[in-house]
Amino acid sequence: MYDMTDFIDPEVPSIVLKFINTEKFEDIDDLYKTLKEAYDLCIEDYQKFPNGNTMESLDMKYDDDKGRFYTKYVKFAQKCKDIAEDLSISGYGGASDIIKIKIREICRGVDYNFPYGWKHNVR
Repeated sequence: MYDMTDFIDPEVPSIVLKFINTEKFEDIDDLYKTLKEAYDLCIEDYQKFPNGNTMESLDMKYDDDKGRFYTKYVKFAQKCKDIAEDLSISGYGGASDIIKIKIREICRGVDYNFPYGWKHNVR
């Protein structure tokens, strides 16, 4: 028998909840700031796992943590996907368009790289 890892705290951070639950942000800067903070926490947790291109990443001892990660961040990934699809960039917005592009890049990256396959590890 092997020991399961336990390095993912299942509690969703407050900034991630703020991002998920806020229907409309005050302004584009607030959206970016909240997204960036939530993204940084998600990446910090994700980087606790071994590189996905290694045999070690397939070790069953990580399964519970993969399930906790999935449960903790799947709504974050879904909200990112929705924002990336709905964000309109006019080309005439100047500085706000630059922030929107950054938001879209982060959101697309989250959706593209999110380990949706870890859903089977949810208990």
